[in-house]
Amino acid sequence: MEVADDDRTGKGTPMSDDQADRIAKIERELAELKAQVKPPVEKPREPWPKYDPTEGFRLPASAVKAMCDVVPDFRGIAQEQKHGMGEPGGFLGSEPKAEKKEPRRATETPLEPPPGVKYVDEIAKHFDRLDRLQTMKTIADAIKAGGGK
Repeated sequence: MEVADDDRTGKGTPMSDDQADRIAKIERELAELKAQVKPPVEKPREPWPKYDPTEGFRLPASAVKAMCDVVPDFRGIAQEQKHGMGEPGGFLGSEPKAEKKEPRRATETPLEPPPGVKYVDEIAKHFDRLDRLQTMKTIADAIKAGGGK
């Protein structure tokens, strides 16, 4: 008779022959099944295609000529594309000298009406005169119609 470990007490408990045979049978079946299973074969991944938004891009000849006229010396651009951009020259030199600047002071602006207001005032006076003339005419017509009392 075999002894099985009891996890709760840490002591061995007697195991029947029937239980031992069942465990041995299950272990054999497990070993057979493991032998049948093939480990997964890892396929090498294909690289993703590079995305080029200008793929298949075409221009009419007149547009290409206009662009070439803007950049007369294309060699510099071609060199830059071939070898990469160079280092910026102004940033690697000596420390820039700080310029002493005078503090900005507020300038006094005289208070006056904005430009063009005098024209608006003239227009308003003109229409005021027209309104007074119209009112005086209306009063005169009313007096004539009333009999001049």
